[in-house]
Amino acid sequence: MAGVEHVRRSLLDHATGSVAQSIVNPLRLWLAAHPLLEWRLGHPLWMLTVLVVAIALLVGLFGILGRLIENIWLTLFKTLFILLRWVAIATFTLFKALVGLVLRRIRRAPQPASSLVSEAAPSTVSPDAESSAALQTASGNPAPTSLPELLTRLTLLHQQEETLIAEIKQLLAQNSDAS
Repeated sequence: MAGVEHVRRSLLDHATGSVAQSIVNPLRLWLAAHPLLEWRLGHPLWMLTVLVVAIALLVGLFGILGRLIENIWLTLFKTLFILLRWVAIATFTLFKALVGLVLRRIRRAPQPASSLVSEAAPSTVSPDAESSAALQTASGNPAPTSLPELLTRLTLLHQQEETLIAEIKQLLAQNSDAS
């Protein structure tokens, strides 16, 4: 067993040594080309200074990378929320348009024959029929397209106007008598 352990350690030392040599050899060649730097790195105070500066640079680099990653995530989340807001606004706008369309179609739906104003003579039309005709026009039903329908509506409106004027005159007369 001692032999196996000895072989394993020698292989490990050889592998570690060869990896270390492949990293250190180019550094040694560069330092040999620059003897002043080699002397400074060989001196303990200069080596300590270089080590402190390298650590400070690495800490700064990691801080910058951390902020960069944080900004990337924040930008992704902001973009996601902006996209969700846009989708919600578009959905609500579409829903509003569809509801408006449905309501317009419901208003334009044909009325049953009993709710339409008959084309009776103006003298036989009751004030309730006049009100319903005015309400139908105000509710958004399509305006009549034939001449008799228009004339009937005009006559109804004229009668309603005369009735309202008579009521106003009566109220004014009552007010003038009271004062």
